[in-house]
Amino acid sequence: MTRRYVVAERSVAALSSADLAGTTMQSVFLSMAIFLCQSIQVSSVTPRETPKDRVWDGMVYNFGHRWEGRTYAYDPETGKAENELRSVYQLEFPDGGRTGFGTWRGWNVIKDGDTRVVPLSRETCIDRTSGSSTFQFAKAGVGAGGRCPVEFPVADGALEAILEDEDNRLLPQRKFIEINFFHGAIRRGVVVTYVLEKEKRCYRRNSCIMVMNFRRASSGYRDDEEMEVESMGISTVEKEAAAIPTSGGGAAGFYSSLTLKRSFDLSREDYLEHETRTITKENIFNVENQEEGYVFTTYPEGLFLCLPDSISLEEEEPPGFEFQFGCDFHRDGGPIKLLRVKYDRKKQLLGWRLHELLK
Repeated sequence: MTRRYVVAERSVAALSSADLAGTTMQSVFLSMAIFLCQSIQVSSVTPRETPKDRVWDGMVYNFGHRWEGRTYAYDPETGKAENELRSVYQLEFPDGGRTGFGTWRGWNVIKDGDTRVVPLSRETCIDRTSGSSTFQFAKAGVGAGGRCPVEFPVADGALEAILEDEDNRLLPQRKFIEINFFHGAIRRGVVVTYVLEKEKRCYRRNSCIMVMNFRRASSGYRDDEEMEVESMGISTVEKEAAAIPTSGGGAAGFYSSLTLKRSFDLSREDYLEHETRTITKENIFNVENQEEGYVFTTYPEGLFLCLPDSISLEEEEPPGFEFQFGCDFHRDGGPIKLLRVKYDRKKQLLGWRLHELLK
């Protein structure tokens, strides 16, 4: 089997880095705000320990703070950062989230000078954006969360209709995946975009991603955009991609150099997080079965990805596919965190698996 790993991918012809840093990045930021902020009114607090409760409580634990830092678009093909913003936002949950309501406040999140205030609710904490599912790992402080498409859909017999749809109404033109990693007072993350290419019958990943680097403010909530000195000290941009040591090249070499500490599973069926001890380092990434078509890429801020270069609109052969996102907190005194997002052969989201690894 041919092994293919590259450090930088080609950009999608229809979506350049400049495009992503401009109009598309504004769409990403707006989508993020909606992702965090949509709500509907409910008359009472729902019973505890439903899937919504678990995701809501995880959001309160992970995100319920004031966050100060930077966001920017980064493309490894050019090594340039664009559309950099000093952003501040805070998620406020009265009574520790037990009321089922909260508020998201943001400054300079989508563009310089903007201020946004949007309500939150437990009722919409899982499916805040259409076609996506929120998830949170918070048990034992492992700290990861975000949102993923629930499917890359092509119903039986619908492919030809999609390909002939000139108005592009049957499938989203872009799919966004947002992943956040937490360690202590640090939050780092990415937003990845897959773009529909109908002529090639696939969604193709754009190598240009949005990078996030935030710290939790020690002074707590405030009603202004002023950052603490420590937040202002976050480097403008780490121009160089993460220095990932490998012994055999790409993902296989990188993972083989690490020691697995612990693993957690989260199913989309019940969103119940639990530790699993049946996983070994060797089957985190099945090189023999899944290597073909995956691209291992390093980014600034200790971030790395191992993702399919494209996702076919045709039905997949078993066992489906997965996305892998990671963040190296070694320089911050923490572990390497690796998140796996798993889909079945019909491109339906199955769930998530989070690993902590040590160098």
